[in-house]
Amino acid sequence: MVEKSFPIEEVNMSSEEWRSVTLGIGNGVLDRGGQPYWLKNLDNASRTAQLTPSTTTNDAEAIIDGFYHYMDTAVEVPLPMPAAPTTYRVTLEYDPLEHKNIVSGPVRVRTYAGDPDTTQGKNHIVLWEIECQPNQLLTEAVVRQIRPKIAPTITVDSRAQLPPAKSVLWGTIAHIHTTRELLFAWGSGADGAPTGWASITNPDPTTITPHPWNVHYTGDPIVGQSIGGRVYLSGKVRRPTNEVYTIRDVGWPVCTLPPSLLPAKWGRYPVGLTFTAAGAPAIGMVDVAANGVVTAYVPSSVNFLTLDGIDYRAAQV
Repeated sequence: MVEKSFPIEEVNMSSEEWRSVTLGIGNGVLDRGGQPYWLKNLDNASRTAQLTPSTTTNDAEAIIDGFYHYMDTAVEVPLPMPAAPTTYRVTLEYDPLEHKNIVSGPVRVRTYAGDPDTTQGKNHIVLWEIECQPNQLLTEAVVRQIRPKIAPTITVDSRAQLPPAKSVLWGTIAHIHTTRELLFAWGSGADGAPTGWASITNPDPTTITPHPWNVHYTGDPIVGQSIGGRVYLSGKVRRPTNEVYTIRDVGWPVCTLPPSLLPAKWGRYPVGLTFTAAGAPAIGMVDVAANGVVTAYVPSSVNFLTLDGIDYRAAQV
């Protein structure tokens, strides 16, 4: 056989053919809210936990290797006391040898002490990792949520045409055709569903807390925005009283940037200072250190410090 295509009218598809048709959907949880496949009720006496369905839809759904998994009741997860440090992995396991299992099908919840079994074509969605130590209570174990999700991409002409975020899967990507903007459905309402659309290409600016010696300038707080691998800073600070910033060898601390706005390397940037003590414009310098410490240097007495116009390559791209 050189070529093959399917489905064929009035010919049943094999499970392998079905897998091939649906494989491009991806592997992950279908999250409609309410925390499906959530790990709860860690019990020290029985050394078990429960993998639970959504609290709002009362079920949990996922797709792995083109096959669908569904559960509407909690599944007990065994986490026995280990003799040595052990990381348990709670997974959804796809096993091609179980294609004819009429009870559970080829996908079921499995827990492994260590790495999951990948022999004979098995594949896994890791939902949770639990780090257990010998003679440690289960409730004291380190628990890490993994739970990768899959969601579709939609395209609309404008933001006004976006569907309500709560009507789509968590993480759904929306492409705005006219502006070439990307957004995703996020947040968690009372029903667990997404609450809004957040921009990926133009994320909301982060307001930065100034150094205790400063306060935000009225109506122009210092903010940072990371777009396309670059960070853009803006805004002003002033002294809490009517004091001015004066020439100082060590400069004036402005703020410390959060991790999401750190630069790839140290940089020094000129900034305009339009309100000096004498009322004339001046040019100052601002250092942005690799650890996020921002320091301003002024050429004369000024009433405020500004970060307007500073941009640099981000450390996290």
